[in-house]
Amino acid sequence: MKKIILSGALALIAFAGFSQSKNQSISLVLPSVMDLRITAQTDSYTFPDSSALQTGTKTGFASATLQVKSNSKWKLDMTVTDLTQMVDGEAEIIARNAIKYAVDGGTASSLANNTPEIPGVPESQPGAGDGTPLIPEVLGTNSIKTGGSKGGWGVSGHTLAVTFDVDLTAGEADPLSYTPGTYTGDVVYTLSAE
Repeated sequence: MKKIILSGALALIAFAGFSQSKNQSISLVLPSVMDLRITAQTDSYTFPDSSALQTGTKTGFASATLQVKSNSKWKLDMTVTDLTQMVDGEAEIIARNAIKYAVDGGTASSLANNTPEIPGVPESQPGAGDGTPLIPEVLGTNSIKTGGSKGGWGVSGHTLAVTFDVDLTAGEADPLSYTPGTYTGDVVYTLSAE
């Protein structure tokens, strides 16, 4: 009996001296969060009469309130097309330097006048005459904000107010040279990592 107990004790001692460890790596993959929303916007001007047109007195205004949510440093750019309307199959365009913008009540800036080259699209196209709109010319990109910090909707600096103004005397000697009607254009905001 002593032999069995002794060999059992030796077996326990042999097992007690043996250990093994293994490492496991874990990883956490976080997606990039970049979200832009327009929370308020107005988008039309009206000149009530010819006198107001000549003096630049408008009612209404164009503006947007933008909010950013991001887990990366970010920048916000804006691209604007010309203001155009179709008249007898031809596009009438409001002069580029007539459109100005301001961010958060700052000084009004002119839109960039450098037109990016779009492969395969000629600089100008003859009017189709059938009401088919021409491709509006895209103005260069305007940087609205750079160096945006990480954070959600409520973080300071993540809400931006952009306002637009139009001065018809900037591009034409006489604002009455524009054909009456509604001129429209597009504003594209682009949020990207910096």
